[in-house]
Amino acid sequence: MPKNNLAISRRRHGRIAGMFTAASCLVSLFSSPAHAHVISIGRGWVVVHPDHLRVEWKVATEDFVHDYGLGTTPARPLTSAAIRRVAARHADYLLKRLIIRDSEGNRLFGKLVSRTTDPALNANLDRERLLSLRITYVFEYKLKRSPRYLAFQQSPDEGTVESPSQLYLDVSLAGTRRSKIIRLTNGGNVETLKFNWPDVDGGRPTIVGPIKELKSVLAYIDVADDGVRVTLEVPLPVLETFLHVDRADRDFLEVSEQMTATPRLLAFFRNRTSISINGPVAEPSRARLEFLGADSSGPDTNRPSVRLSTWMTRVRFVQSYEPNSRPERIELRWNVFNPAVLVAEVLVTCGSQRSAHRISTYEPTLRWARSATDKAGN
Repeated sequence: MPKNNLAISRRRHGRIAGMFTAASCLVSLFSSPAHAHVISIGRGWVVVHPDHLRVEWKVATEDFVHDYGLGTTPARPLTSAAIRRVAARHADYLLKRLIIRDSEGNRLFGKLVSRTTDPALNANLDRERLLSLRITYVFEYKLKRSPRYLAFQQSPDEGTVESPSQLYLDVSLAGTRRSKIIRLTNGGNVETLKFNWPDVDGGRPTIVGPIKELKSVLAYIDVADDGVRVTLEVPLPVLETFLHVDRADRDFLEVSEQMTATPRLLAFFRNRTSISINGPVAEPSRARLEFLGADSSGPDTNRPSVRLSTWMTRVRFVQSYEPNSRPERIELRWNVFNPAVLVAEVLVTCGSQRSAHRISTYEPTLRWARSATDKAGN
């Protein structure tokens, strides 16, 4: 890989890694002898209609100190007039900052419908009063059809470490009272919601999510009398904190690109996991890799067939084992961890019995034994 591409890849990996860091705090303070910055916290409301989205975003005038440097130098005074000038062009910045993608992964582009400023901005106010005001922006995003999924992201290219920001969005369906609140940081985390519509699914419109499968690393172990199947599912953005999947467009993965990446990803998963069955380390009888869209449970073949959105894709690795005797004891050793992936959830199924487990960097080994009920013939 050329040096410039390698540098870009590393920066991208570092930025995406921040999206999935488990620890987060509501308020961060960056101190120096000269100043201190408090994290910017924004609030917004999204109403989803079958043919458009309405987004209302309240912005604190204090954000203009961080985003435009108002009040930091004599050339950039914090005055009512200066705030009014910045507020008039701030809508374009907000439209760039909030990324909304439809079910196919295409970015939606909005337009400003209205901007409401506090009447007090028409008067001369002191600094404390100026920093306490709010400006409300209303945007509209057109939809081609009722969305099955919507993915929300605060652009990781907007904002800086010195001025971190969080945006809380209250997302609801038009005509309903229930909503989902999602938190977006300028680290670039993506939150995906699923929408059920009466004309497609029957019943009342509902929102599901954020979709766990598009954020977390999951594993499934299916134990039968004649074998064991281990399935790992990793969201593509999470997987890219380990290794980059080459593609022409960072937002999409073409069929040919999926096929090209498959051998390398198969090798990655094989090298990162191993399983012992009844004592000895087991050798897999077969393995396959699948690229899954948000609404896909997986094809019968491992041959890719459709273009996928980067932000709504899961990579599924399936490995099967056929031991000489009935599996009684299993030990899974897991090494799919890094600073962005600290925990993985595992579901073990044996007959009618199911058990949930969690493995982590502190305990990367899962041990399972057939229960007395299963030994009796279930």
